[in-house]
Amino acid sequence: MNRLAVLLLLLLIPSALYLVKVRHESRQLFAAVERAKQEQRKLNDEAMRLQARRTELTSATAAERGAERLGMRLVTPEHTWYVTESQPPASKNTSKPPQPRKPRTTP
Repeated sequence: MNRLAVLLLLLLIPSALYLVKVRHESRQLFAAVERAKQEQRKLNDEAMRLQARRTELTSATAAERGAERLGMRLVTPEHTWYVTESQPPASKNTSKPPQPRKPRTTP
């Protein structure tokens, strides 16, 4: 019986050490998975932020911002000057160029 106890003890010690090693590896893998999940959440947040920024900077929005910064406005008849050919040609002795007509107002 004594020999059996020693044999079981010799089998138990490596088994216990192997169990400790497997538990330690399991904890390390769990921590790595949690870090990967946290990184994934961070990257998803960044992707959503970049997608929102891209949507914000579409060409229409960029044109609106450019128009706002440069003071541009839509062309309307009030801001249009019309030049017609019915004006007499400028004589060679005249130093002043022909003046454009004032804009027409439409009813």
